[in-house]
Amino acid sequence: MTDEQKVQDEAAIDEQAVESNEEQNAAAEDDTSESGNEALAAAQQEIADLKDQMLRLQADSQNIRRRAELDVEKHTNLVWKNSPTRCSMWSIISNAV
Repeated sequence: MTDEQKVQDEAAIDEQAVESNEEQNAAAEDDTSESGNEALAAAQQEIADLKDQMLRLQADSQNIRRRAELDVEKHTNLVWKNSPTRCSMWSIISNAV
């Protein structure tokens, strides 16, 4: 083998090594890109789940507040309706008319 052939063989081997490295780098980038996309999709799903959970908790607290207000109103009406003061005031008003 002549020196010129050795140089050509070495150049061919170097080209093959560079091409192989480029292919490996491209495959690694694709894997990284796919795992990045999967992580992004998982994070977006978690955000959507947390937003849903937050909205449900807000609705629950609003319902609890509304029910408490209704209970207070009912209790106030029952107390006022059955109170001796109301009965005395009603008799005073009735007698005044």
